[in-house]
Amino acid sequence: MLDCYRLAAIFHPTKAAQHTKESLKEKVQQLKCFPILEKLGLLSSMQIHSDTYLEYCQASDKQVTFEALQDKTKQRAAEDEAVLGWWRRWGGFTESWALAARIIFSIAPSSAAVERKFSVFKRLFQEKSAALADMQEATLMVGNRFDK
Repeated sequence: MLDCYRLAAIFHPTKAAQHTKESLKEKVQQLKCFPILEKLGLLSSMQIHSDTYLEYCQASDKQVTFEALQDKTKQRAAEDEAVLGWWRRWGGFTESWALAARIIFSIAPSSAAVERKFSVFKRLFQEKSAALADMQEATLMVGNRFDK
């Protein structure tokens, strides 16, 4: 999954501008790890319009820029805002790329869902082991009575 998030960097205009036409098309092909893009038919359209996207990334006078800030959190927030601003301004050139960017940006890059599942499993097994411990205790107590 981490590779998928690395692939999502092609939606960052400055990083996309560093690609060649061929490498960008290759990256688009690898975006199959986001099944929603394929289900919506965006990948084929993105392939067709990748040259246009690359030209906008390389030629736009609104390249993503931000001041070098000391605080990493503020720096990340400024960069994110600059990327979103670029898409607001230039995203209308091709609907497939803009929609795919919107989808990718809305995916939270976190393991919270997995952590929630582990938490549920942990509680289930704790409840079962607690119930099992009670049953074992009762069996031992009853068993000791019959052993005499």
